Amino acid sequence: MAFQDPIAAYTAADPYQATLLCQALNTAEIEAHVIDDESQAGIWLGGLVPELNKTQIWIDRSDSERARIVFEDFERRAAELNEARTVADAGLPPIDVTCDSCGQLNQFGAHLRGSVQQCETCDAYLDVGEIADTGEWAIAESPVDADTNNPENRV
Repeated sequence: MAFQDPIAAYTAADPYQATLLCQALNTAEIEAHVIDDESQAGIWLGGLVPELNKTQIWIDRSDSERARIVFEDFERRAAELNEARTVADAGLPPIDVTCDSCGQLNQFGAHLRGSVQQCETCDAYLDVGEIADTGEWAIAESPVDADTNNPENRV
């Protein structure tokens, strides 16, 4: 269905957040679309100007009140999650990661262990800590005998 009176209802922090919100709106039977402005207008020598390159969620104006409830619920849950992460990080040392690209030391909260983040200086991708090996992904033993000289074991 085409929008009768489209409006940019929400400017998301990033495309991932916009996608989550769009899915939440669609679940609430509100038609929504993510529009990510990738124009060259917001590019300058230092990178992107966040105010010009926006990831927005567009809806029909007639759905704005119902969408507001979804947005408020999403923001409330995000705040609760951030608070829970802060509590989880209490007493745990931050994780230090040195960027391979620029050599800058970056610190991340313990809750980000095992994730990929960006360097604060050069935006290169960084692996934050290691996830503890639980052994769940161990390689299964091959049912074929390891004796490759045996013609019965050759493929």
